[in-house]
Order: sequence, then structure tokens, then C-alpha cells
Amino acid sequence: MDIVRYGKNVLRYRSFSTEKIKRVRDTEWAALAKSNRPILAKTREGFDIFVNPRDKAISRSIWVRGTYFQEDVTRVFKSVLARGDVVVDVGANVGWYALLAARRARRVFAFEPDPTSAALLHKSVQHGAFKNVEINEACVSDSDGGATLWKSDTFDGDNSIVRHTGRESIRVRSVTLDECFQDETIDLLKVDAQGAEPLIFKGAKRMIEEGRIRSVVLEWDPRYWSPEFRTLLLAFDVYDVQGRILSEMPPQKTDVLLRLRV
Repeated sequence: MDIVRYGKNVLRYRSFSTEKIKRVRDTEWAALAKSNRPILAKTREGFDIFVNPRDKAISRSIWVRGTYFQEDVTRVFKSVLARGDVVVDVGANVGWYALLAARRARRVFAFEPDPTSAALLHKSVQHGAFKNVEINEACVSDSDGGATLWKSDTFDGDNSIVRHTGRESIRVRSVTLDECFQDETIDLLKVDAQGAEPLIFKGAKRMIEEGRIRSVVLEWDPRYWSPEFRTLLLAFDVYDVQGRILSEMPPQKTDVLLRLRV
């Protein structure tokens, strides 16, 4: 059973059902979260990751289940990732995809503007002794400079620079992929930025035109993509998370895989 692979603390539950394990670990999570200190989680993928005790969505899922809650996206990401790749994680949060890539990729560049999440990712990289991971405490957009990051009232994975997701906001550094990667090729790009995805692609226009972004795992939300921005996607074939090629971008919010047309 897959769940017994992610840590010694799970082994003592081996006679339980999977659902009972989750219920027990939910109780343990609640107790640990009261300390308000970073929690070290063991994952099914074999790496350790520090998670946020105040985040009841992404961090809680990783600790309780040993994996990111969007398992189909993780599967697609792993299927595209090749040894020696250059990987860029935009909207890294606590670093699930960055750390997942670190053992196979040549270089991993993680972009995360939220100070709390970035600090946890720094701790995970240091704990795992990953020498190939570079953390950039910045948001990615269509201009270099600064931006306002709205902090979600619900969970850190919903922070946004394009919509008000909470009452608190902070100023963060803003960069573009074109400026950060003036000559390099990105083999695998993951983008999950709560509505800022079109701005990220606009800021990578030169890279896209030069064919220097090969694959993208993208959270697609058509509400934010005007016809002008959608032209930036014409260089890619589109697949759903089951691996089926699509004739056009989906009409609803979903995750997709983009592959550079050859």
C-alpha cells in the first residue's frame, strides 16, 4: 500500500485502513499546528519538506497524506521531468514541485514572493542538502520592479497579485522570465499564480518566440486570458492531465500540459 512509504511514523498504522490513517494523522496535525512552528513532513516521493502549520490546505495535505493534494498534476509533472532538465517553479509555495524536481533536474529555479512560504522552502533545501535549487523571493509577472501581493484569508496557495484574496497585502519584488533567463532554455515550467498566468507568459514572450520553453504544467483559468494573451499559447500543443491532446484550451478552470510544437 503506497501510503506506508512516507515515513517511519506511518509504519505503526500498518494494520489500519487508509482512511483511518488519514483520520489519525489529521488529529496529530491539529496537535502539531498549535505550536505554530514549521512542521517537517515525510513524503511518498522520498523527500522531506517543511510545511506551514497555519495552512489548512496545501501544507496540511502534504503532512497528512504524504503528497500534494492534486495527485494528477504531480503525476503529469513527473512524466515530463527528465534527468538533467532545467526546471522553473513559478508560485512555488512551500516547494512541492521544486523539491520533487531537485533529485533529477540539473537546475531548479523556484519563485515564491510570500516570505513565510519562501522561508520554509529555504529550510527544506538546506535540510535536504539540495545544491541545485535556487530560490527567488519574487513574483513573476510582465515587468521588473514591484507588485502588491494580496495575502489570502483562507490559505497561502491563494495569494495573488491580480485580485484581492484577503484583507492583508504586502509589497514584493517582480521579475520577468525573459530577463531572468536571457539565454537559457527552460525544459519544464510549472505555473500556478492565481490569475497572474497571462502576465507571466507576456513576460516570457521572447523566450516563447525563440522556442526556449519546452513544456509547461499550467493552472488554466480562462477568466484571466483575453484574446491578446491567448496568442501567447499558440506555440504549444495542449494536453489534459490524462494525457489527451486537446483541440483548444478548455472552457473551464483546470490544469493542462503545454508542449512546444516542433
